[in-house]
Amino acid sequence: ADADMTAIIAKAIAATGRKDVRFNICRWAFPGTWAADIAGSWRTTRDIRASWKSISDIIAENLYLSAYASAGHFNDLDMLEVGQIKGAVKSAFGSSGDTGMTLDEEAAHFGMWCIMSSPLVLGNDVRITPPSTMKLVTNPYLLRMNQDPLGLQAYVAARDGEAYILVKDADVLFGKSRYVALYNAEDTEHEFTVKAADLDLGGKVAAFDLMERADVGEFENEVCVKVRPHAARFFRLDAEKRLDRVIYEAETAYLSDYSEIDDSSYGATNSCVVQGRAYYAPAQGASGGVAVVNLGARESNDLIWKSVNVSESGKYRLVFRVSTPEPRKFYVQVDGGAKERIWIGKATDGFSDTHLDVELKKGVHSVRLTNAYGKTPDIDFMRVEKR
Repeated sequence: ADADMTAIIAKAIAATGRKDVRFNICRWAFPGTWAADIAGSWRTTRDIRASWKSISDIIAENLYLSAYASAGHFNDLDMLEVGQIKGAVKSAFGSSGDTGMTLDEEAAHFGMWCIMSSPLVLGNDVRITPPSTMKLVTNPYLLRMNQDPLGLQAYVAARDGEAYILVKDADVLFGKSRYVALYNAEDTEHEFTVKAADLDLGGKVAAFDLMERADVGEFENEVCVKVRPHAARFFRLDAEKRLDRVIYEAETAYLSDYSEIDDSSYGATNSCVVQGRAYYAPAQGASGGVAVVNLGARESNDLIWKSVNVSESGKYRLVFRVSTPEPRKFYVQVDGGAKERIWIGKATDGFSDTHLDVELKKGVHSVRLTNAYGKTPDIDFMRVEKR
């Protein structure tokens, strides 16, 4: 019903012949993959408030939606609450949650909206915008990251507790330049160990700090960076080499049937269980703390890594880390070709590896996991190894 009604509205807008109308869907949760065919953006969470809890909760809900953003079609994290500084904020809703933010929290808020390619809509009283906030929201480097023509949302490349490293390409797909966020949602300072290989970069890597608007030097292999609590730092990295990605976390993959709403409940877990959809769930022992569960039982309830890029033609081994409480199978389909069955003959204690050897030509490929006949194992990640 949501998709049908929204399609009617989209057709009515198109019938006007106007090209300056932007269509946003709002059901206070990720509405479903159908939204990208109809709208330019869609709200993914409940309404934002001027508080760190609200900001960090919204970021947490969007960390694993990178597969659904593309040029012209974006996850909308809601309006910005910049300018609402602790001690100065006056809530339009009384004392019901607008506690304000510190300057670090405000900067993390705006920067994370930028690297996640969310629409940027000021929600503060612009007549009394503090000068520091105005400098933040007009930062040309952050805005360029948000408006990058690739239209990508950054994905989680590494995680340590509630400290995350996010990354996305800059300017050119699979190029030598990438945007990176070091996001610390913890209540204490965190020291990040940033490994170039985790970001698919090699050789000397030059770093530009987007907040400081300045070059901050070069590194090779890895570098340590401290980030204050409830804060984030944002960089553009330009490297000598671009490396092939090795680890494809399941939480960065596209789930064709994914939606966080149904007629009776909100929330990914409740909705997806009710509807029999795959979803992203916390998983003990998973490499990033998250796995895809509830996959399979019908053909469309699949998982797809759409942009598996290899720089050389040849033999590759696709290693899948999986977990299952009982014997299960799944099928692997590369570039829409023949399905190859992988059978897990017994329950695994935690996550373990299984693999498929394939021939890949130089370029971009898709890898799809499905099982129309029953549940698949839970999926942690795919590792792509050159043989």
